[in-house]
Amino acid sequence: MEYDYHMWLSIGLFVLTAIAMFTNKRSMGTISMISMLLFIFTGCLPAKTALAGFGNSAVVIFGSMYVIAEAFGRTTLPRKIANLVNKISKGSYMKVN
Repeated sequence: MEYDYHMWLSIGLFVLTAIAMFTNKRSMGTISMISMLLFIFTGCLPAKTALAGFGNSAVVIFGSMYVIAEAFGRTTLPRKIANLVNKISKGSYMKVN
């Protein structure tokens, strides 16, 4: 029986990635990129497969949505919209629905 160390290495990297994300000491993007690089450098995942998703249009759209949402969050626009909705509904949650 041949010992498949890639399976155990993959499980170990997955557990380490999960622990790193739960501790929240670095951003999820940083942890994800480091994890992906470790999977590539250890030979568990071919580089072409790991990097294939970056060219997908859905990935580009989701990335753009995150950037735009972060930009809106840094402005006062969401607060102004919330105040306007609160003013129109006179503070009633039932009128908003």
